[in-house]
Amino acid sequence: MKEFNNFVHIATATTTVVKEDRGTLKRITLNEPTAGIITIFDNNAGSGTVLAIIPAATPAQTLEYDCVMGTGITVVTAGADDLTVIFSD
Repeated sequence: MKEFNNFVHIATATTTVVKEDRGTLKRITLNEPTAGIITIFDNNAGSGTVLAIIPAATPAQTLEYDCVMGTGITVVTAGADDLTVIFSD
């Protein structure tokens, strides 16, 4: 069975609920160096269990996670970061 991935592109300082319920965070692609701190939560809000914190000035790259998120996937960007979040159900 083929697994289909979804994506969300983020390019501002914001709180983005990527997935409101259980899912798998596959990877995050930083399309350019980060302007501010990026925090990834296993939640459907910008709080709760922190999966990762990506520091400001991290170079453009793809970060592999392949991590099951039990509650949801939320990304909080503190700066005008340009990133793509890839996830599946």
